Amino acid sequence: MNMHDFNVRPMAKQKAFTLIEILIVVSILGILAAIVAPQFSQSSTKAKEAVAKELLQTLRTQLELFKIHHNGLKAGHTTLGTQFDGLVYLHLYYYSSATGACSSVQDPVDVYKFGPYLKARARNPFNKEFQLLTFYDAADEALPTGSTGWIYNAVTGSIHIDWPGTDSKGVAYYDY
Repeated sequence: MNMHDFNVRPMAKQKAFTLIEILIVVSILGILAAIVAPQFSQSSTKAKEAVAKELLQTLRTQLELFKIHHNGLKAGHTTLGTQFDGLVYLHLYYYSSATGACSSVQDPVDVYKFGPYLKARARNPFNKEFQLLTFYDAADEALPTGSTGWIYNAVTGSIHIDWPGTDSKGVAYYDY
């Protein structure tokens, strides 16, 4: 048997990337990702800021509508002087009478003829919380901690987002 019996071809030179070339490409991709990633993050923050402003506008509008429907009575109060945690929530998401009493169903005799003012829970876009921290004393209003969704002062009727810090323009989220 001699060498010519085997059908052996000379090895063709294979084309491939060298390790250095691959490392250069990976480095360039890493640099591009480091440049682009903060822009996506900044866009996400700006979107949350826009949602926060929109939700606050909706909440303020509905709280004002409640006040109009109830002859100046602010959400969180009844004409009987009742105040308790959760009453503002009931006023916004349930039916209410002119006195501020609440019901989960609309009364056929039109006693509970107002509301509901909101159909879905308004979630803070930064922490996804919807709880409403309510204060019945203007002096007791807390600073934002990010532990609840919203901070409502039942005395003044003011509502703020519960998120510390400032937005991309330097405005405190609480001051929206």
